[in-house]
Amino acid sequence: MRRRAILHIGTEKTGTTAIQNRMRTAAPQLALQGVLYPEVLGPGNHTHLVAACMEDDVWDRVKANILATHSLQPQAFRERLRTEFAQALQAVGNWHTVIASSELIHSRLLLPSEIGRLFGMVRPHVDEIEVVLFLRRQDRLAISRFSTVLRDGFGEFDAVFDSVAPANYFRLPPGRAIDDMVDYYDYRRLIERFLPHLPVGKIKVVLYPEEEGGVSDSMSEFARLAGLDSALFECANDRTNLPMAVEAQYVMSEVNRLLPMSFPSGRRNRHLKKLHAQIEARFRGTRRQARRADAEAFAARFEASNEWVRATFFPERPSLFSHRFSQYPVEVDYSHLRTELADEVRRFARKALDGPQTEARLPGLLKRVRGWLKPRRLAAR
Repeated sequence: MRRRAILHIGTEKTGTTAIQNRMRTAAPQLALQGVLYPEVLGPGNHTHLVAACMEDDVWDRVKANILATHSLQPQAFRERLRTEFAQALQAVGNWHTVIASSELIHSRLLLPSEIGRLFGMVRPHVDEIEVVLFLRRQDRLAISRFSTVLRDGFGEFDAVFDSVAPANYFRLPPGRAIDDMVDYYDYRRLIERFLPHLPVGKIKVVLYPEEEGGVSDSMSEFARLAGLDSALFECANDRTNLPMAVEAQYVMSEVNRLLPMSFPSGRRNRHLKKLHAQIEARFRGTRRQARRADAEAFAARFEASNEWVRATFFPERPSLFSHRFSQYPVEVDYSHLRTELADEVRRFARKALDGPQTEARLPGLLKRVRGWLKPRRLAAR
């Protein structure tokens, strides 16, 4: 029986969380059909796989938190995941498809060595590999992505179209620069990372539903491309990653300047994450907007890259994305937020500063000790 792997690599903000949540929920039914969605690669979003494939001296906040939680260094974590992944596949004898899904493959695995590790993890177990990639126009992606960047601790409210990737990283080696304009928004460069490992025909590029001529539903299209039972996805109505109100974005950006998103150990600052949730719940205002001219100028930066994608994957289309920008207002002015939200900023700032300023390591130590003692107590009985 021939076996294949499907790598769902993103991009970010194209319904990936909805697909991952549904895949995780449907995993038992899919396994009966010979399709595996391994939990060992990460809970829903296969971030453990991405963390294992990154360069050892590159730590984004997700990898830092994972390795701190497991108390492992990169090489040890990588080898453990490699072993556990192989064991998970061997435990299910009759399977034909394994699916790995993480939008962080798009945004974090940037070097040839990192993509090589990804294929090195998967290729020994399968006969063929396919990549599934959803795309949306870069200006729309930037605006949608900005909420996620703020949740990662970014503190600049007006930087929607800037290179904001450094906020995602806990530590980078000297001289290593991350540039969104090259590493994140350039779709040609993204696709070309994978071409040394598989033919272009094994890369399935899909236009996000909001694009003219794009698919009507990301989840159903993913099921079709992966050859999954569409009935498992018909009732899915995932409402995760809802747009963040612009008022919440402003307050969050101000609060982010007061506390670090990650502690020196790499663990996430749970106090700040709780504040983020409170800020989002407090404001249910309007979505973030951008000036039409700014959105047009930003999208224009990637015309050559988008043309290559069109010619390679969509030769029948006159352009990869539409040239309509009428959804944007001619002018946008958020200067009033500073005055209108001053009291809210002060309130949440007090909450931020009233919380722990350093990492409380004792509870985590006690938890590990209890975990070590429990099996011994049971054995003593």
